[in-house]
Amino acid sequence: MTYTYSSCFMADGTLADAFYFQRSDGVLVPPTDADVVEWLAAGNTPAHPSIAPRLISTANDIQQGVAGGGITVNVGTSSAPVNVKAATDSASLTLLLGAHSMALANSSATFTWVQSDGTTQNLTAAQITAIFIAVNQFIQSTFTSLSKVISAINAGTITTPAGVLSPPPAVTTWPVNS
Repeated sequence: MTYTYSSCFMADGTLADAFYFQRSDGVLVPPTDADVVEWLAAGNTPAHPSIAPRLISTANDIQQGVAGGGITVNVGTSSAPVNVKAATDSASLTLLLGAHSMALANSSATFTWVQSDGTTQNLTAAQITAIFIAVNQFIQSTFTSLSKVISAINAGTITTPAGVLSPPPAVTTWPVNS
């Protein structure tokens, strides 16, 4: 019988403090199991499985959550801001693409924008284009962060779920939903 270290993720994404050994037949046993104790006492060393696939999966989940979390875009000026809440879920992106296509076809078109809180704003074609560009830049920034986090996982710089959630500043930061 051989053993491999096996760690478990908690519901909040953190790594469990406790670890188990996984037998070669796939059964998880605690480190106090008599067979494990005897096996270790005989000088055997358990293998360490790669945690990278689970960390990369966590990074993908974070990227999807951030990308779909929405942003606020100022389509006014710094002295007269017009803040528009833009949803970034798949359905909203499709609607925004349609509005942007209409704006490109008719630069004098106006649009009624309904925000998540139910308030409405009348927007120009230029403002719709500004929202479209800002949303796409935001979503692309989530993929840039994801790529950097995955590279850091593969390089061994990020080794825990907490490191994926809050990467070292030298690696990247996740974009902020506003």
